[in-house]
Amino acid sequence: MAHDREVYVDEADLGAIVSWLEGLLGPLTYVDSGRNVILHAREGRVAVILTPGMARGPFTSVCLRGELSWPTDAALAREAAAALGVEVRCDPGELPHHGSDTFLRIRGTEEERFDWLDEA
Repeated sequence: MAHDREVYVDEADLGAIVSWLEGLLGPLTYVDSGRNVILHAREGRVAVILTPGMARGPFTSVCLRGELSWPTDAALAREAAAALGVEVRCDPGELPHHGSDTFLRIRGTEEERFDWLDEA
């Protein structure tokens, strides 16, 4: 079943993110670059879109689309935070979330909900 998962990784090197994703998804094939870095995995069944410079600079959006094993954005964010050793933010998985500024912040094993706009 196809899913979309998106997390926001704070101040991580793009190469470190790509290496982490290769460990999870297998070899990545470069497709395109511009503002976004687009990669494919699992013979094109998974698209990876990396967008650096989110939230005025420090965050990289990591968006995965396709046949994924993570049931929620939070599950992917927990893996990213543990593997990369940085703060990761995501949709908290509560409905309705569309248009909400409430996100889940994960640092190591600590998690908290917060309003992203309050930090601006």
